[in-house]
Amino acid sequence: MSTKHVVVLPYDKQWKQCFLQIKNELQNALGNLAMRIEHVGSTSVQGLSAKPIIDIDVVIKDYSVFEDVVSALATIGYRYEGNLGIEGREAFKYDDKAHLLKHHLYVCPQDSTELKRHIAFRDYLRSNPDAVREYSWIKEEGAKLFPYDIEKYIEYKTPFIESVYREIFTKKIIETERLFLREMRDVDFDALYAVLADKDIMEHYPYTFDEKRVREWIQRNVDRYCENGFGLWAVCLKDTGEMIGDCGLTLQTIDGKVLPEIGYHIRRDCQKKGYAKEAAQAVCDWAFENTDYPALYSYCKYTNVASYKTAESIGMHFEKEYPDEANEFTHVSVIYRPGYEITEK
Repeated sequence: MSTKHVVVLPYDKQWKQCFLQIKNELQNALGNLAMRIEHVGSTSVQGLSAKPIIDIDVVIKDYSVFEDVVSALATIGYRYEGNLGIEGREAFKYDDKAHLLKHHLYVCPQDSTELKRHIAFRDYLRSNPDAVREYSWIKEEGAKLFPYDIEKYIEYKTPFIESVYREIFTKKIIETERLFLREMRDVDFDALYAVLADKDIMEHYPYTFDEKRVREWIQRNVDRYCENGFGLWAVCLKDTGEMIGDCGLTLQTIDGKVLPEIGYHIRRDCQKKGYAKEAAQAVCDWAFENTDYPALYSYCKYTNVASYKTAESIGMHFEKEYPDEANEFTHVSVIYRPGYEITEK
């Protein structure tokens, strides 16, 4: 049994400023070695009760720069402690930093599974106030029940944490024979980057995707879920949970009109296996069941034969082509709601 005193306090808005103070010192020492510095853990969530300890993840490109990171952190008093049994999360300790709030410092490569878990858990709580209230109560009760037993305190809150991870990674919007579609989150960056940054997959798109554009793509769809109740969803293999692309319903301006459009992008090594058709058909069915739109559309550059052939495979037919600056000519396919009477073209 540990004798460490467990103290859980109500959320303190100063925690954000404490993080920024630590971040500034780290950034000055690390420079370009740090891709970004993330505030994670309970103190990063507004309104959440927490132990007054700041958790920080320094994100690096990969382990090729890790020795330089260790050296840079040593200049400001941090010593490397190893991964403490958790792959992809390198721990650092310090002495004599009375001017800073107590903190835990970790360095994670950008593809670290543990990093993705930290970010996903934080972002889930930030967007779910009911979960924040529930988790606050659990942490406060745990501290009362086990004030001098940190292991028991952690055990007490573990079921809630595990339930959050189950919801984050398994909540399904649509399910098919081989796939499920769920909401995208920041943790999906690497999987989506492998699709959108592939020049061959996106050769008909008007611009190429870099890291900034992929992150904006994810955030735009997160915003759509809130605003419209739909967007592009992560396409995942049912057997493994692996994300292999995106597919969903968005509102797009097509020849001057805002129309519901089914879009899809599948990773190159998963193409020609019917996944795009399977996901698009499921989205089409979902849209007719859950919205009032009389018709659904798909549009692409006129040279993107594979895209409009996929649209045709789910029952869409050619509607028109029209000139535009981005695509030269845009090819439009449409499918009407069963039983809908077409009065005009």
